[in-house]
Amino acid sequence: MKNTNSAPIKPSAYIKSLQIIHAALVLGPMLFGAFIFYQNERIITNFEMNSDPFLYIVPLVALLGYFASSFLFKKAVSKVTIDDSLLKKQTTYQTASILRYACIEGPTMLALVAFMDTRIMLYGVLAVLLIAYLFTQRPSLQKLKQSIPLKQEEERLFHSSSKSN
Repeated sequence: MKNTNSAPIKPSAYIKSLQIIHAALVLGPMLFGAFIFYQNERIITNFEMNSDPFLYIVPLVALLGYFASSFLFKKAVSKVTIDDSLLKKQTTYQTASILRYACIEGPTMLALVAFMDTRIMLYGVLAVLLIAYLFTQRPSLQKLKQSIPLKQEEERLFHSSSKSN
């Protein structure tokens, strides 16, 4: 059953709100990482392979988060059809994007906690790489148009909205 009372969010406001959510999810790990790094404690660059329980867990979770973020995003947006309402397309894209960000942010926070606990640089490097990847996932109108099918009038609506900003 379609909800005809809800109108789609204005395209420029929709992209801006998604960018704010993304920025908050990037900023959190960045600030936490900066706080941990600048505690002026020594950093361990060489360590024994069998002495750390995080040694296998953190890289595995980082890889799983990386691949899960893409897989779950693609799976969610693949359910969108061109005949869906613009509101449904926007809602699905937003949900898929937030799920993608969370799949990256979780392993990032784990790597930061492992770095904070052990001071082993490997976890700091993994956290930085995950934050960099999360940063590259910043939402844009172009990425939205590549991910979900839009009708011509919807494309015009997004295009005219992006020109007016």
